[in-house]
Amino acid sequence: MAGAEGADLTMAVGMAVLPPLVLGITALALASVLAGHGRRLASIGATLLALMALPLIDTSIDTIPMPLSVGSDNGLFAWDGITPTLSMPQPMLALTAVVELTAYLLLVAGLTDSPDPTGASPAEA
Repeated sequence: MAGAEGADLTMAVGMAVLPPLVLGITALALASVLAGHGRRLASIGATLLALMALPLIDTSIDTIPMPLSVGSDNGLFAWDGITPTLSMPQPMLALTAVVELTAYLLLVAGLTDSPDPTGASPAEA
């Protein structure tokens, strides 16, 4: 690999990985802020969103045309960990969508319930 070509490839991979990395770090920061404010359900949802940002790194790397010397097996996360069947041809994509939708649901449910500012339970109030 020539020096200029290698630098271009490194820059392309770095720019492709940047959005999922920022998404994951932002979701982790949101999870820690929500946990600090006592929003545990929303914090769990934000943590799941941070975990779902990890497979996006592989997806973004796959969009870059790699030279033949790099090879084709450059994935970090095992998308082929669960083999496809006739009833579910892409199980990892379906499981990823289920976990991501669950994370959004937990985040919304955790943010819409209003905690009592006095800290008393509804039965005591």
